[in-house]
Amino acid sequence: MTESHGCKYLLNSTDLNIRHHLTGMARTNQNIQILSDVDGIVRKDIAKLKGRVVLISGGGAGHEPMFAGFVGPKQLTAAVSGSYFASPSTGAIMRLVEQITKPDSSILFITANYTGDRLNFGLANEYLRLRGYKNIEAFVFGDDLAPFLTTVAGGEKNNIQIKRRGLAGIVFVHRIAGVLSERGQTLSQILSYLNRISRLIYTFSVSLSAADIVGQGASFRLPNDQMELGLGVHGESGVRRCRLMSANETIRLMLNELIGHLDRDGILERYQRKVIVLINNLGGMIPMEMNIIANEVIEQLLQKSINIKRIYSGSLFTSFNMKGVSITIFIIDNDDILDILDEFDRNHAIQTLYSVNKDFIYNQPDSKIQKIDIEKQQDQQQQQQYDQLLFQNICSKEIFVKCLRNACQSIINQETYLNNLDKTVGDSDCGSTLSSIARLILNQCDSIDVTPTFSRLSRLMINSQIGGTSGAIYSLLFTAAHNFIHNHYFIQSNNDDSKKQQQPSGKKIIEKFWLKLIEYCMERLSCYGGARINDRSMIDGLNGIIIGLKQCLSINDDLDDKRLAKIISESTWHQAKSTITMRANVGRASYVNEKHWLKNPDAGAIAVAIWLQAIVDTLANNNKVIG
Repeated sequence: MTESHGCKYLLNSTDLNIRHHLTGMARTNQNIQILSDVDGIVRKDIAKLKGRVVLISGGGAGHEPMFAGFVGPKQLTAAVSGSYFASPSTGAIMRLVEQITKPDSSILFITANYTGDRLNFGLANEYLRLRGYKNIEAFVFGDDLAPFLTTVAGGEKNNIQIKRRGLAGIVFVHRIAGVLSERGQTLSQILSYLNRISRLIYTFSVSLSAADIVGQGASFRLPNDQMELGLGVHGESGVRRCRLMSANETIRLMLNELIGHLDRDGILERYQRKVIVLINNLGGMIPMEMNIIANEVIEQLLQKSINIKRIYSGSLFTSFNMKGVSITIFIIDNDDILDILDEFDRNHAIQTLYSVNKDFIYNQPDSKIQKIDIEKQQDQQQQQQYDQLLFQNICSKEIFVKCLRNACQSIINQETYLNNLDKTVGDSDCGSTLSSIARLILNQCDSIDVTPTFSRLSRLMINSQIGGTSGAIYSLLFTAAHNFIHNHYFIQSNNDDSKKQQQPSGKKIIEKFWLKLIEYCMERLSCYGGARINDRSMIDGLNGIIIGLKQCLSINDDLDDKRLAKIISESTWHQAKSTITMRANVGRASYVNEKHWLKNPDAGAIAVAIWLQAIVDTLANNNKVIG
């Protein structure tokens, strides 16, 4: 039994719960299997699906039955799980793909629109392409109505689309994609169809309580006489609160927001007001409540002259035990949508109950499918050339390791502080996740035979089980740094002998090298994560380093180490602390009322300032190792 600050769960140890949960699923469902070294569920009949598009999804635990519960005939091919409310790691995604597919397979990643999922699946996509997977695409889905309610008049539509979280409407995406795949549709045809329907699905949520996260407790506090409106499924609070109301009043408020928006847009009239409705239990509603809500939804939609073609109700995309409900409106622009969903329903009508699979074993992948070791991704000889280039021209191995060690120790020392900064807008794990990364790197630093260069740090992160947004961000950071050295220095110097004469030397040139490297890393992070400068994120901390380096380069004379360190650290701290006044445009903070996040600066940006301070202090103080 696990007690979570007032809420009790009948579970095992925290580090085993997810594995045991997936194992139980596989033992009671004859259509699926669990892989031996990945927290992933795969269809048992995958070997018979040759020529079909492989559909892979995934996300954090705590949303059951999403995502693994939607693996099976005419649904997903496979799903991979992360930790509680954290996206699966890039390494886990890659291991699953490499075990169940071949490089010539057609693969579609389907992810809900959350930063961590976008980053980790995006990074896996990039790495798999390097491994020869060419026919692989990604579909990121968002159906949240809340951003439309919080955006001021004249706000950019593109910004709204980026902020639309993936909620219960993704159930339709999984089912429709599954049916299309089994019909033999191509990857481009399925992707085109999903892009078409994604603009037709809208979801709005209400809750009477916060999610009670295992081991952490309630994600926010809600007075007994209030309800939270427009919230997501990761413990973040909503866009506003109101007094506690009856089921009739609550559903009226929710449908006024949903139908009101769609009527203003004109899309309902365009398609004869024909809709599919999904009522989703967020985890804590009892059957009586759900049936009363279903009755209210039907009655009130009929009063609004809505033509209900299909209605579904159940616990499909939950948030632990959150006592709340979401309503999804799926507008029908063509009856082929109904044909597809009816085909799915016919296929699953006799599968409400599953017999116990007594012959359960840890099923291994097809022996003909070769598992690729991520550790062998880079040719060792070429890797040594990259390392030699870095340490000959930029800094010594000793300085690199000392800076890295001190940066990691500084993050570990500030773990509690960073968690507290993160508490007002998220799940209070920024410090814990970054400390896990820091300890992982420190273990690498302690290795006698291995120097932790950017490429090795990247592979270390990929092979780890550290998922979530922070894990993906720092993995991308190390990967981008390695790629910058490879693409901008190693290849150029190999292809042009004259450039060998111009390798970095002198303090100014080294400063310029780090400036260009960090600019490149920041551009890559923005590409996959969606964050820009002044969006209140880690990007703003990195921007502080860039501003400081540019200031140093603008000074004609070479600066001594202490003056250089002072300029860069002051700039980075200034930009990180300035996030307290910035509007949150990305991450969970962007969905939370600003009164919650205006109290503190962004935890990710402050973390950058902390490790940057440790690095410049190391360089300025005779490289003395701290901690």
